[in-house]
Amino acid sequence: NRKGFGLTLDIVTAARPDRLAIYSYAHLPQMFRAQRQIDEALLPSPEDKLGLLQLAIEKLAEAGYRYIGMDHFALPDDDLARAQEQGGLHRNFMGYTTHADSDLIGLGVSAHSQDAVFSVFGLLLFVFAVLIVFRFITLATAPQENH
Repeated sequence: NRKGFGLTLDIVTAARPDRLAIYSYAHLPQMFRAQRQIDEALLPSPEDKLGLLQLAIEKLAEAGYRYIGMDHFALPDDDLARAQEQGGLHRNFMGYTTHADSDLIGLGVSAHSQDAVFSVFGLLLFVFAVLIVFRFITLATAPQENH
């Protein structure tokens, strides 16, 4: 709801991150099985979503953020805001960026990656490396038994 979202924006702006991306929830139950459990009647209408974006634009502007475009905001001294002023913004699948053709490696359940070379094999190697590091840390911090 509008009031709850407004409170969330107040909390976030108090933390003062350099940039914000406020993505709208995409309800795609045909693609994401878990979303089939959500009652669509409880989701905000397109008009309500637009109202939430307008609230974000207003509240973030009051807090000193610049509206970069679509769903992106940045503080005036952030590289993204400077790139906007200088006409140097670029887009990728995640939104606005200051770098064209940057490689992005996403981690997590719903992460996205963008890289011409990055592949499933690369992801498997990365996960394997993380597991090795985790195992090393676990062994290094485990209490040692004295015999």
